[in-house]
Amino acid sequence: MGIAGTSGFLAQESTQSCALDANRVSGIRRVQRMDKEEGRISFDAYAMLIARTASSRSTCCHRNQGAVLIRDRRVLSTGYNGSPSGMPHCIDAGYCRKDNGLACMAEGLHGDYNAIASAARECISTNGTTIYCVYSPCRSCCNLLKPAGIVCVK
Repeated sequence: MGIAGTSGFLAQESTQSCALDANRVSGIRRVQRMDKEEGRISFDAYAMLIARTASSRSTCCHRNQGAVLIRDRRVLSTGYNGSPSGMPHCIDAGYCRKDNGLACMAEGLHGDYNAIASAARECISTNGTTIYCVYSPCRSCCNLLKPAGIVCVK
């Protein structure tokens, strides 16, 4: 198991490389990939579709981030970006605070962050998991992935 890479996070080596970079995490192209042996979409495409579906719940006007945590081909939790509980949502206000040069209310609650928080709330360990994200995780979220035990980002 090696941890290194351009972003300071490289997942555990498996049959596929899981280096954190924009080309591998952006799964939009991969959703179309079919598993020829099984005659259905690949598991990676399936997991990415779950992340895309989670992103449709986003309350941010700028970016709909979705994420899903998987271990042993099982969904552990999902997350999407939005404002903290009890705070106004961008979509409810009809604009994002970033449009006015202010900090976005959802700044600290990204989809990947919320997937980890959701698992923690339910006492589900994230150790040894893979996270599928619609967009590449930001630097702050990348810093959260390794201590949470997440070994692969797709």
